[in-house]
Formats: sequence, C-alpha cells, structure tokens
Amino acid sequence: MKKMLSLVFVILLTVKVSDCIQQTQQPTKVSIINALNNVDDYTHELSEKGIIGNRTYRIYSFIGIDRRTLQFFEFTKIETEEYTFKLWQYFDGSYVYFRVEDSEKNITRGGKASIDEIYKNMSIYYKNMSREEFIEMTVKTKDVLNNLKKMIENATITSIENDGELYKITFTLTRHYEKAPTFLNTNAENSEAIQGYINTLRRNVTENITGIVWVNNKSLPVKFKVEKSIIEKYRAANVTMHRHVEYNVTVTYKYQLPEWVYEVEKK
Repeated sequence: MKKMLSLVFVILLTVKVSDCIQQTQQPTKVSIINALNNVDDYTHELSEKGIIGNRTYRIYSFIGIDRRTLQFFEFTKIETEEYTFKLWQYFDGSYVYFRVEDSEKNITRGGKASIDEIYKNMSIYYKNMSREEFIEMTVKTKDVLNNLKKMIENATITSIENDGELYKITFTLTRHYEKAPTFLNTNAENSEAIQGYINTLRRNVTENITGIVWVNNKSLPVKFKVEKSIIEKYRAANVTMHRHVEYNVTVTYKYQLPEWVYEVEKK
C-alpha cells in the first residue's frame, strides 16, 4: 500500500512539474501566430496619434469582433485641431446600424442598411468578389489582431523577457510596397481619365516599424504598442511625404455588446 501511495505521489509530482515547465516556456513567433489564428472573438481598445507634416490627428476606437459569425461593433473618434468625427456602428450579420457625428459638416444622423444593399452598391468596385468574401473583407478591416499577426510573421524578434506574469516581446520590421487606389470604376468612356488619376496617386511606400507586444502564458497578446515611420514617394509628382504613427492596443478575449448598440439599433 505504501509503495502504491509513493508511486501515485511521484506521478502527480511529475505531472505538476511538467505543467509548470510548460506554462513558463517562453513564447515564440510560431506560438504567437498559432494563438492568434485560434482566436474566435475579442474586443480591443486602441489609442493612436499620427503626425503628417505639421498636422496632428488622434484616433480612439473600441471594437469587438466575432470571427465565427462575422459580426462586429465599433466606436471610433477622430480628432484634429479643426474637427471631431464620431462613428458608432454595429453589424449583426444582416444589417449595419450606425450613428455619425461630424463637427466639420455639423451633422448628426443615424440609420441602418442591409448588407445585401451595401454589397450591391460596392460590387461595381469589387466585381469578382462574392457577398461572403465582401463581408469577410469588411470585418478584417476592423481586425487589429490580424494586422498584428501579419507584422509578426515578417518581423525580426529582437528580445523576449519576463514582465511580471507576462512576456514582453520586442520586434522590428521594414516593409516596402506600392500603393494606389484599387476600387475606382472604369469603363470605355472614362478608363483613360481614371487610369491617369490612379497614376497620380500611385506611390512607393516604406514603413519602418518597431513594436512591443505583451503575451500571456498561452502566447495570446494582452496589449501591444507600435511605432511607424512612413515614407511615401509619389512618382508622377516627384513628391515625398513623411508620416509618423504610434498606437497602443489592449485586448480582452470576449465579445459582449455595449449598451450603446441597443440605442443605435432603435434609431
């Protein structure tokens, strides 16, 4: 009997030690990406500051996403020295409910639109995109964790260290790409004019990015901050523009509608 109890004790101790080792194992790029891929729903809060030339803007947003049902809610406030713009919107899978306040145009309005109506109006710009693909694209524009995943996939991890109960991971990344409008509609009559306009907006973009992400023992990001120095070179005008963007994000892994959603639905 004593031998049996000793054996059970040793097994339990081994399992416990193994569990502790697993929980304290440092996260890797692969483990973070896998954790991000397995997220079903979450809510994030973002605070952003951007500088373009001598002009500064600030963005605050509170967004919840359900990746399984492709639903989301969003509150966004954009502020400059001249105006403030606020947007509340909720997509339930069938309708987009919204409210807008724009101090520059001095308007406040709300309403709703079916996703079928929106898709029909936008299909002239996305001719080869199905309704389901259009919805997925729309939700992804709100998905800040998807953007973080893309950065980490191509980033260089410069350090991983303990920060209390979290792991603090620093990364750097440089991206080069071409940017131009892709949604403008052209036909036989206006194709030359539209193509000319697209070419005036075509530019080469370089982003120098540094970021810090704090993850828990499941490799899930709890918060992160990113700084970007962006250089845009417009080919046609031979003009170079510089931008600096920095933002902080906190994440909670739940999707719960805020009270304002019900107010927006009523109007």
